[in-house]
Amino acid sequence: MRRLVIRLWATPYRVDAANDPQAPLWIGMVTLERLSHPAGIAALAMTDQDFAAPAARLAQFLQKHGVALDTKHRGKLAVLLVW
Repeated sequence: MRRLVIRLWATPYRVDAANDPQAPLWIGMVTLERLSHPAGIAALAMTDQDFAAPAARLAQFLQKHGVALDTKHRGKLAVLLVW
């Protein structure tokens, strides 16, 4: 079994938005986890080391559902800006 996991952390910063009150700025990451159930009594989650593919999957999902976003690339890293 696999799952996409999104982790978000609040920052002390706020962002100006056109014609809107300031919005809080959150940072986070998205990873793909593979779940296994050794001995059937617990779940063990192993995080894949490829962070670009889960970010691309999340971007596709958000775009399909009408969420405004932009992707910035820096080497192998992709940063999603979502508003």
